[in-house]
Amino acid sequence: MVIYLVRHGQASFNADNYDQLSELGIEQAQLVGMSLAKQNVVPDAIFQGSMHRHHQTAQHSLPEYASDADVTTLAQWNEYDHREILAKYDERLATPKSTKAYISSQAQPMKFFQEQFVAAIARWTSGKYDDDYSETWQTFSARVLEGLELVQSSGNKSVVVYSSGGPISLVSSLLLGLPLEDLMRINWTLVNGSITKLISSHGTNQLMLSSLNEHTIFSELDSRKYITYT
Repeated sequence: MVIYLVRHGQASFNADNYDQLSELGIEQAQLVGMSLAKQNVVPDAIFQGSMHRHHQTAQHSLPEYASDADVTTLAQWNEYDHREILAKYDERLATPKSTKAYISSQAQPMKFFQEQFVAAIARWTSGKYDDDYSETWQTFSARVLEGLELVQSSGNKSVVVYSSGGPISLVSSLLLGLPLEDLMRINWTLVNGSITKLISSHGTNQLMLSSLNEHTIFSELDSRKYITYT
């Protein structure tokens, strides 16, 4: 079995509604489809999370390599609620507007934001404040692994899954033998529109990580604009 995990195209980081692709994100989605076509990927099944950015990424990439494919939605592949996680750590990070105002006063705004994000994730994954969150770290981890099991047990040989950085990082951490709580070490490196490939050996259902964060098609265009992380 081969599973291609596709991270969504660039979302709308500074907008009130993060869960939609930017214009660049739509371009990235189209290029993802071209990349899969170039690799001669012919999937038996397509899965996507239920978030709008997952749907849009599938919508704009599928015409390039699997235009007639049916798509099954599995909410298990949805991202964690980053806005809630940030807000519970520091109320100044509760909204895009308040976050922008808060970090803009820092000497290195993006470095500062990354540090705050890592600290907020650490608080969430610690398990000490579970009552604060609508979805605990343990619940998130369990549902993502359930989503992986549903894909594995679908009986298909080649599958594409449209998801987000959190679920892809968690699955990758599991297969690499890393503590799942360290998923941000992978998450920060995942490019929008990147492809992570999982394979299972013949005669077994044991998955292995074949490639992580592949985005060669963006590099081939000789433009940094396609390398984004939101």
